Amino acid sequence: HTFTLTMATIPRRNDVLFGKGTAINTHHGNKRYRSMVESQQPKFFQIKRKQKREFAKNLVNEIENLGGRFLMEDPNWGRHDEGVMGNQTNGSYSDTVKDPLILARTWIPVEKEKAIDKVMHRLREKRIGEGQKQSADAKREKIIKNLKP
Repeated sequence: HTFTLTMATIPRRNDVLFGKGTAINTHHGNKRYRSMVESQQPKFFQIKRKQKREFAKNLVNEIENLGGRFLMEDPNWGRHDEGVMGNQTNGSYSDTVKDPLILARTWIPVEKEKAIDKVMHRLREKRIGEGQKQSADAKREKIIKNLKP
């Protein structure tokens, strides 16, 4: 049998955390990640299909160059009360996350291909804000059109 030993890590401010929930959604690294990806969506939709994966890989590299890592909750470990590896979350690193909901989980780095997949998925998503605006505008126009004789 072959197995890989993955070291648990303490999330930092610029890390992108996989998962759901308010704590993850409002994490600084996740907000910055979403902003970066959304700013690149127009370019992504204009390039050829063969170039899209490389485009996403470049975004992953950019996030990593800014000190971000892609982390997921370790499925082999439960949650705990003291944060990752006991008391190492005492804030000795200025960029260490302080949110107890994040620290109560055991985090591990994600393989590069999985990070690229996450960026690709986000790039393909509808731009929610624009979609809602278009939808509201379309409804307004329909109402106005129906009011005119």
